[in-house]
This record gives sequence, structure tokens and C-alpha cells, in this order.
Amino acid sequence: MRGKDADRWKSIFPTYVLMTQDPQKRVGYNESWMKTHLPRTYLYLLQFKDNLLSRKSRVLSKDPFYSLYGVNSDTFASFKVIWGRVANEVKACVVSIKDDKYLGRKPLVPFEAMMIPFSDGDESFYVCALINSSPARLTIRAYIVLHPDTHVLDNIQIPKYEEQNSLHRELSQLSQKAHKLAAKGEEAKAELKMVEEEIDQKAAELWGITEEELNDIKNSLKELS
Repeated sequence: MRGKDADRWKSIFPTYVLMTQDPQKRVGYNESWMKTHLPRTYLYLLQFKDNLLSRKSRVLSKDPFYSLYGVNSDTFASFKVIWGRVANEVKACVVSIKDDKYLGRKPLVPFEAMMIPFSDGDESFYVCALINSSPARLTIRAYIVLHPDTHVLDNIQIPKYEEQNSLHRELSQLSQKAHKLAAKGEEAKAELKMVEEEIDQKAAELWGITEEELNDIKNSLKELS
């Protein structure tokens, strides 16, 4: 999933990638191993060796020529909050395991995107709700230019998710509802807007923001838009 495929509450147009990276060693699978265990895959990759060797992202010349970099065990986390790497604001969504008609159940992996990995789905939706809320969006837009990296979490205080906290659970549930509505497109646009309003109210409650302050935040976002 590319960063530009991430939108608020939804991901679009996932594509296929040949994952040749060992997530534990953080380098491409050993060439001898590839030749022995996946010979046809290796021959396929060999066709593009010159192109792959010319990449600026290559770190060490001794690495297998098909090494991908920027890949570790977090890349394959069961749940991830993802947003585009180049934008003037954050539009986050939760992605998880995709049931693909060709490959079966596979994790969506980010490319040119920001990512926060999670093992717990409820927690990922909770964090996504707060990142997409109006208070967080205004805070982020106040200091980023084109690269809303994961340092946004240094500037937005998101309390650790607690399952027994009713406010945390409500934010997670609203986020899940927002994702389902966003997937329906235009037909659910009005209902989605109402859910986003609820998320803003809950986020304001979490952060101790008054109704008047929340209205000022929303008006500021409208002006920026």
C-alpha cells in the first residue's frame, strides 16, 4: 500500500509487491538460499539486476541486489495506522490483514508511507480516531510543511489505550464505524460526517478542550482549507 493510497478512514488501490526482504536481518534473503529454494523467483529478479543495483536506496554493495530496506517485523504487524509521507496534513487509516483472492490472507505493507504498528486492533482504531480528529489535525497543520512523519506523536499527546476506559473504547468503536462508512463512498458521506463530529467531541473530552475551543479549532481548519 503506497502512501498516496491512504485517505482518511480508508485505503485505496492496493498493489502487489514481491517481498524479498528478511524482516529479521533487515536485508534481502541470501542469494544462495534464493537460488536453492526459490530458483524461478531468483531468475525473475535477475532480469532486473542492473536496475536494482542502480537504486540510490542501496546501502551496502555486499547486500543481495534485490534488498528492499526500510522493512522489519513491524512492517508485517497485524494492524497498522498509516498515512501518506508527503502531504500538508495527516489523513490516517487502519489497515490489517487482507483476504486476497489470489494470495489468501496477507498483511498490507506500507510503501512511501508513515506507519504505527499495533498487535491490537481496538488500540489501532483508537489512535487513528485521535490522529484524524480536528484538534490533532490543526496541531499537525500548524507545524508541518510537506512531510507529516511519525514525529507528530511527539506533538500530540495520545494516552495509552486502556480497554477498561469507556472513552477510549468509544473512540475505537467510532473509528471502526468511520472506516466502514468511508468504504461505502458518497452514499454514506453524511453519516460519516456525523461520526466525525462524535469523534471530535470525544477527542475534546479526552484532551479537556471546551466546546467553544473546539468550535474555534474547526473554524481554523475551515480557513486553512
